[in-house]
Amino acid sequence: MKIDLTPHSSNKFKSPPLIWFVDDNFVVPGKKGLERTAKLCRGIKDLDLGVDINIYLRANQINGRLLKLLDECGVRSIFIGAEAGTNYTLQQIFKKNLSIEQTKRAIKLCSQKGINVDPGFIMFHPWSTLKEIESNIRFLEEIGQFTMYGIVSFLTAYKFTPIGKEMLSGERTYKKPLFKSKELIQDAVPYEIADEKAEVLLCLTLKAFEEFHKLPEQFAKLKQEIRKIRSINKEKAIALDKEWTMRVNAMNRQGMAFFKELFKFIKKADLNDKSIKPFFGQFKSKIRSYVAKESGEIENLTFVKKKPE
Repeated sequence: MKIDLTPHSSNKFKSPPLIWFVDDNFVVPGKKGLERTAKLCRGIKDLDLGVDINIYLRANQINGRLLKLLDECGVRSIFIGAEAGTNYTLQQIFKKNLSIEQTKRAIKLCSQKGINVDPGFIMFHPWSTLKEIESNIRFLEEIGQFTMYGIVSFLTAYKFTPIGKEMLSGERTYKKPLFKSKELIQDAVPYEIADEKAEVLLCLTLKAFEEFHKLPEQFAKLKQEIRKIRSINKEKAIALDKEWTMRVNAMNRQGMAFFKELFKFIKKADLNDKSIKPFFGQFKSKIRSYVAKESGEIENLTFVKKKPE
């Protein structure tokens, strides 16, 4: 298959866009797959499009030689399915032919090349325990790259997936919910986490972080403005991009700090204790205040100068 990425009007896009290769695996396994990737990267590099490229890749395929090719053709971010912070969950529950050691190595190599990594992560699943969630937190903090979506994520067990089929067939036992949720995703197997405290933690996390998702949306809009500037003033765009990255990382770290605070409280709490409700009210208010403050600061950032009326 031949893909023509050549712009019709000039050899450069006026506003360098972001190109996503949404294939689950940018590099096909095997020698021929590497040859294909090398040819594709050289072709993109020769076109000199001036675009940022994001791809999906398996952690166990990443090496220095491959990253050199990807970096030269404009790859700026790689989505890696890290999935879990323990080998048991990764291999026994998610059935991945991968280890957390391979994920750590891949992220380290990407960082050395200056390529951002989005480690797709699943914090909660039907068999989660507080001990495992604590390991997940340590893992994410160790690799140093995580997003809010990863922190508050949970497994959607679609009926057509191996896990979903095993749950429905009885091969995997799980706790069925007492009540049918109005937000039930079509074609997904409904469940509650068997560990009661883990289930409470998930429910409170989803409620507490509802407003937090406004911030990533605002940052996405800012990123678009930075790309508009790049074709006019590349140096300024680079400087603004660094500030954007710093702010996004700060947001993710704060999100993790909030999650850890909630985790520690639930870990120690008696679920029958009446103190949970007032704590959660104060906790949610704290998040709301942070989001309002940060959102206001983002609104005040003007990366693109407005033309005088």
